[in-house]
Amino acid sequence: MKEAIIIIRPNQYSATKTSLLAAGFSAMHSENVLGHGKNDVNYKLKQDKSDDNAIKIGDYTMITKKQITIVIRDQDVDKLVEAVMEVNSTSNSGDGKIFILPTEKVVRIRTKEIADNALV
Repeated sequence: MKEAIIIIRPNQYSATKTSLLAAGFSAMHSENVLGHGKNDVNYKLKQDKSDDNAIKIGDYTMITKKQITIVIRDQDVDKLVEAVMEVNSTSNSGDGKIFILPTEKVVRIRTKEIADNALV
């Protein structure tokens, strides 16, 4: 099993969620996060918005992002990556990141199912 941590632009959240649902990934959770990549990006131009989504902390401008977390079966990693890339890849700085991490154990509390059975 793997845990996918997906960090994207907030304005891409709805399209990303739709793409993930269409690919068969219905169990997920999300939250608003702040971050800064390796490059400075003019988010005013990229998102056609004001600096409402940026917070200055020291020398860095922290940008509002959306984080989606999903635990998936090993064989579904490529399918998930494709679904996210399809709607988020613009070839511009700030498109986001996908982190794939190993997950040791999953237990569905209600039924006590474990591993892949707890996911599907």
